[in-house]
Amino acid sequence: MPAIDFNGEIITESGIVSTFLADAYPSHVFPAAGNPKDALTRARINFFVDTWFSKAGSFWFQILRADEKAEQEKLGKEFVDIVRKEIEPLLKDAAPFFNGSSKVTLAEALTAPFILRIYALTRHGLLPQSVVDGFDALPNFSKWAAEVTKQESVLYIWDEEPTIAGTKKKIESLKAQAKSK
Repeated sequence: MPAIDFNGEIITESGIVSTFLADAYPSHVFPAAGNPKDALTRARINFFVDTWFSKAGSFWFQILRADEKAEQEKLGKEFVDIVRKEIEPLLKDAAPFFNGSSKVTLAEALTAPFILRIYALTRHGLLPQSVVDGFDALPNFSKWAAEVTKQESVLYIWDEEPTIAGTKKKIESLKAQAKSK
């Protein structure tokens, strides 16, 4: 879990730490509060991030926990449908980043690690290929995800092999626990 010490105050949780840093040091990532235009940008970013995490973001984990390939495919289709319905329209003006930005915003900073994981889990056979195929068929999401996943600011701490190995171990443990109940 990420944490920072700010003048003796410990701040935890990646989303809270990221938002705190963006608020403390306003930039293109998350504009300062104080005027209606920037407040609207902040609201759009917050809505996008909330929509990702509340409606789509954790869905891939359900797929990983499914025992049967048929169930994984069914859940994969549902995941793509949620992204199509909830996320795709929010990326209509991505240029290439959220809300018409030419630079990474807080929307990408908070969601990109999960986009990377989804594509990597698919490459390693842990998620059905149909998930990425479905995402690639979404014009806004596919262009946005392609840009997000190649940004140095997103990739600099990404270590795919240990992440995949850790995810496999966690899923095996969860499945074993479920069977023992």
